[in-house]
Amino acid sequence: MDNIFRIAHYGLHYGEEPIISGTSGSGTVFFSGCNMHCVYCQNYVVSQQRKGKLITGSQLLDIFAQLQDMGAHNINLVTPTPYIRLLIDVLRKAKQFLTIPIVYNTSSYEYVTYLSQLDGLVDVYLADIKYYDNDLAIKYSQAPDYFDIATQSVSLMRSQQPQDIIVDGIMKKGLIIRHLTLPHYKEDSKCILDWIANFDSLCFVSLMSQYVPCGKAHEYAPLNDKVSSSQYKQLVNYMYDLGLTNGYTQQPSSATTEYIPHFNQID
Repeated sequence: MDNIFRIAHYGLHYGEEPIISGTSGSGTVFFSGCNMHCVYCQNYVVSQQRKGKLITGSQLLDIFAQLQDMGAHNINLVTPTPYIRLLIDVLRKAKQFLTIPIVYNTSSYEYVTYLSQLDGLVDVYLADIKYYDNDLAIKYSQAPDYFDIATQSVSLMRSQQPQDIIVDGIMKKGLIIRHLTLPHYKEDSKCILDWIANFDSLCFVSLMSQYVPCGKAHEYAPLNDKVSSSQYKQLVNYMYDLGLTNGYTQQPSSATTEYIPHFNQID
């Protein structure tokens, strides 16, 4: 029997990091559902309301082929964690015809047992580290032991892809660590940057200021605010002082909902 996936949207996406989106777009596939429950999730209707359409593994492979034919720089699996066991067989088959990298776009709240089975199937890991403080992870995402689990996962990702390979401005293999700064939690962000610097000071880091109160964020002060320019500037300077100079920062104007996809393609 073919495996079943719930997909919310697929298409070319230009809002990822430049070495992921490039000029032709990243071939994103948004999976419905999430093993975290972030109260501020910008994809709330997908992650927690599970909007989307049921498709088979064979149909998912057809989507990969379609995105490649559209000129996508990669196949970008967004929030694939709930389907990781089902994806292994699909990705093995996809590797037989794809000539572009497979990107695993994750919160990093992963079981390393399953993550280890992606070795050789995933080319680029686009991995969040969201929290250092366990209390914050529980309060805002129902994710106990988040930092310990996420850092173990990221370490495994790096062992699978030890070198960052970029060809013609596009990452073909490697790891990018993302951190979304949250309003008024500067010290938590600093602790995460400290860990990254000790882990791999040459790693690509994407320090994001694009936080916008979404989902249920308005019910949770101080998440009903935006990240101040002062807070973000201090974190950027802190990151550079740590020697983390590979990667990306954002302009304050990125804190807008215009980058959120319209999940209406395959309803």
